Amino acid sequence: MTPYKQALVNYAAIVPKLINVVNQHTFHTVGCSNLPICVPNGVKFSNITLHGILYTPDIAQTLVSIGLIDETRYNMTFMDSTCSICNAACKIVGHFPKRERLYRVDTHCNDNSSISSMDTSLSMADAHCHLGHISPDAINQLCKNGLITGHTLSHNMEISTYHSCAYTKLTCKTIAKEIIGKGADSPGAEIHTDLWGASPVKSLGGKQYYISFTNKKTCYMCVYLLALKSEGFRAYLSFEAWLKTQHGTKIK
Repeated sequence: MTPYKQALVNYAAIVPKLINVVNQHTFHTVGCSNLPICVPNGVKFSNITLHGILYTPDIAQTLVSIGLIDETRYNMTFMDSTCSICNAACKIVGHFPKRERLYRVDTHCNDNSSISSMDTSLSMADAHCHLGHISPDAINQLCKNGLITGHTLSHNMEISTYHSCAYTKLTCKTIAKEIIGKGADSPGAEIHTDLWGASPVKSLGGKQYYISFTNKKTCYMCVYLLALKSEGFRAYLSFEAWLKTQHGTKIK
């Protein structure tokens, strides 16, 4: 998988697929293509073309599986914290050490090497995904201040619609600090109730739920602890009896 669309060859869009990773995060892959990579081999570099690479714009770096290297008819050997890659003729084409507990491949070559430099232009849509779906104005400001390095931002301002963007822009009306509109004219005219549970920890009496009744007229609240959610109606009858005793009225 790779987030670098500009590095892919013969790119083709596919129906978006969901990928789950071990930390419960999810990513979407939206394309499939071939990816030429240059693998360090001592002081030189070797070219390898991988097929069936998934374009996943939300990940941070290119991930290459051992199985994919094997399908390309190369052999891999891990020994003494070093990875060696051999072709079908058993010639070593890649040789690099383990760094920070990972076998990282730095594909940036010198200008005098035979490997062509990779296009570092970054579209606004890709930058939007990589930077946590921030606005285009914020991305332009980061580039202007020199806080984004290693990439040249293209002038394409089009950004696709993402569910995460729509979700974060959802708003709700502000809660008024004072009561607006006509209030309840009697103790039983308007009652607010809320049922909560199940609690992960039971009370000393084995209760896991509670139901509350708030008298809008007096703002007085009664709370009943419940062992089962089905006991809510019985609690309502108890509250109704209490309301009649205290105010001589029923819930309307």
